[in-house]
Amino acid sequence: MACPLSPKSPEDSWPLLRGLSLMCLPVCQGAAVTPGCGTADLTCASPHLLWIHFVFQTAGLAEERLYMKAPATHQIRGKESIFLRHGRCQILMDRGRWTQNHATLKGKKVLIVYAHEEPRSFNGSLKNVAVDELSRQGCTVTVSDLYAMNFEPRATRKDITAALSNPEVFNYGVETYEAYKQKSLASDITDEQKKVGEADLVIFQFPLYWFSVPAILKGWMDRVLCRGFAFDIPGFYDSGLLQGKLALLSVTTGGTAEMYTKTGVSGDFRYFLWPLQHGTLHFCGFKVLAPQINFAPEIASEEERKEMVAAWSQRLQTIWKEEPIPCTAPWYFGQ
Repeated sequence: MACPLSPKSPEDSWPLLRGLSLMCLPVCQGAAVTPGCGTADLTCASPHLLWIHFVFQTAGLAEERLYMKAPATHQIRGKESIFLRHGRCQILMDRGRWTQNHATLKGKKVLIVYAHEEPRSFNGSLKNVAVDELSRQGCTVTVSDLYAMNFEPRATRKDITAALSNPEVFNYGVETYEAYKQKSLASDITDEQKKVGEADLVIFQFPLYWFSVPAILKGWMDRVLCRGFAFDIPGFYDSGLLQGKLALLSVTTGGTAEMYTKTGVSGDFRYFLWPLQHGTLHFCGFKVLAPQINFAPEIASEEERKEMVAAWSQRLQTIWKEEPIPCTAPWYFGQ
């Protein structure tokens, strides 16, 4: 065929639309593709590339398959069609279907909860590249820079702006649950809850502190992910109130990768993810994506740090293709 197989395999494609009615025409005489009509699955790989898996049928010929990588830039022929060209092939497709496909990623919303005080830090670089890459895809990206916001990490009775249900004996969990129902939580909490509620994906960017999160991020989780908003009883784990949303931890460590293995001095890194990914995020209903762990960037070379940042950016290019991890004990601790 004039256009060779572009993805590594059909499984590498991620169709955003399936079964489009298209027309395939040769651009010039001698093209190897026979004119015909058929259907196609489309993947918006980036704002500049469009994967097309085209299956078409012509009279007297068996079904044929064609994989194309075409520029997303296009010419509009009339009011109803869009013209894509690659090599010796061209695709004529319905304009409305293209608009639907092109808008798919543009509708995605991402919240990055960022917990590092130094903007020029390695964590800052990871946060910045995430903003750039996801924005380039057309996603709406919001950053909660907890240190810059001077976010209050302490969970206290000041988080409730109305009268307490039991002023004699203060119970934070009970009072915030009632305050959430009565819309009397502190504004910094409700502001963050609104961001979470709107997000399709929440990325937590932070350095590992004592095998856990920095205090300011722990406080964000304690205060924002309250009962009524993030979970209820019943209403947790697979039934958590944030079900349908994705969460991802992007973490930097001080120790090397060798230290965080089953035979390493610190143990398998997955052990430390259990209370955070399972006991917090999955408890609230999140589907958890595999963590992005950057080991010991402070002792890495400049070239190695650049490779870490590039790997993160590259992963984000296909982040919407990823399947969540199985949130079960064997994933963390083995059989």
